[in-house]
This record gives sequence, C-alpha cells and structure tokens, in this order.
Amino acid sequence: MKIKLELPDWVEERHIRIFAGIEEVAKKLQGQPWQVKKERCDYCGRCCMNLPDNWRHDVKMMDDKKVCKYLGKDGSKYVCTIDRPFFCCSGDHTTLDYCSVEWEKIE
Repeated sequence: MKIKLELPDWVEERHIRIFAGIEEVAKKLQGQPWQVKKERCDYCGRCCMNLPDNWRHDVKMMDDKKVCKYLGKDGSKYVCTIDRPFFCCSGDHTTLDYCSVEWEKIE
C-alpha cells in the first residue's frame, strides 16, 4: 500500500505515527527519516517492560522485571490484559528503540 500526503509545515516539529488499528506501522520522529515496520508485532512484551518514569499505571514484578500491571502471559507470548490501548502504542516519550520488530528507514 502506498500513501501520499501533503502535510502542513508545522508537523515537521512533531513525531508522526501511522497505525493499522492499534499497531504502529510507520513513524517519522522529529529530525529523523521515515521508518516502516518490516513485520507485525511478535508479542515479546518488551514495550511493556521499558516503562518511562512517568508511567500512568501501576507496575508489578513479572519474570524478575518491573512491568506494566496490565501485562499478562499466554504461554510464551506476553499480552495486554486490557487489549493494548492506543495510548500505550504512542505514549512512549523516550528515544529508546526497545521494540524487537525491525524497522526499515525510508529516505
């Protein structure tokens, strides 16, 4: 799928993220090139284990790690017990690249 958009100049000062449902598929962080996700989420749980200091929910211990209180496990996969809400996908205000899914840079 190809998307062509003409965005206003003020968006250059912000992060831009494109989602398919609740899963982020493309992003352009301020001052960086576009990136497109090469594959779907593999439910590794790392996004729920690398929480910013101002995380809005309580945390708990799981597998000797401090994680979001809504993180659960289904066999070997981690799952969100409240169906991974939108704000969790876009709420990371850090520049850490903790997602195990690879991204392709688009110049």
